[in-house]
Amino acid sequence: MIKYWGKQDKICDMCAGYKMNQILYIDDKSMMKGLFPEIDWDSQLICTKCAIREVGKKQWKQVKRSPK
Repeated sequence: MIKYWGKQDKICDMCAGYKMNQILYIDDKSMMKGLFPEIDWDSQLICTKCAIREVGKKQWKQVKRSPK
């Protein structure tokens, strides 16, 4: 499940892209931990480009959140 995290100075965990004040999303793996407890799932901070790729363009409007 991908959720809006905010605008921060962090590095994307998927593509290792770094931009100042980029909008980040968190890829929460809590549902996967329940399904497969033997695997150690970690949450990741990902950039907008990687979040679109993970969610898909059809569902992006439901996940996307504009910064205030």
